[in-house]
Amino acid sequence: MTTNQKTLDFPHQFNPAKIMLAIFLLAMFLAVTACSDNSTSKGSNKVSYKTEDLQALAQTVKAKEIIMYGTADCMYCNQAKGWLNENNFPFTDCDMHASKRCEQAYYDYNGNGTPLIVIKRHGTEHVMRDGFDTDELLLALQKNK
Repeated sequence: MTTNQKTLDFPHQFNPAKIMLAIFLLAMFLAVTACSDNSTSKGSNKVSYKTEDLQALAQTVKAKEIIMYGTADCMYCNQAKGWLNENNFPFTDCDMHASKRCEQAYYDYNGNGTPLIVIKRHGTEHVMRDGFDTDELLLALQKNK
């Protein structure tokens, strides 16, 4: 008696290293995509400013009123610093790797990502915990004028 058994032959064997690499690349893509939302404008609070309006607002700000907690090697911190500098907004750069005081303040604000930006103006305080968002920054500065 003969048995008709079929075996499944896969033309290629699964390579665990390639599977892990694919998973890692997918995870990195998803992380970058999710994090990129931190450096853009969110939702319905979209603010549109002319260059001269930005310059006028920037002239009312003192460096001690915008404090950025981050590190020198933080890509999102560097993007935020670039935007602030480009638009002439003075700010205090509090590098947590260079200063234990900055690191402690960051943890006191319950920071869990960088940059963490604190706006202290006219007796009020606004903490940007979700990364740098130009609209959130501008609205907080306007509100606290």
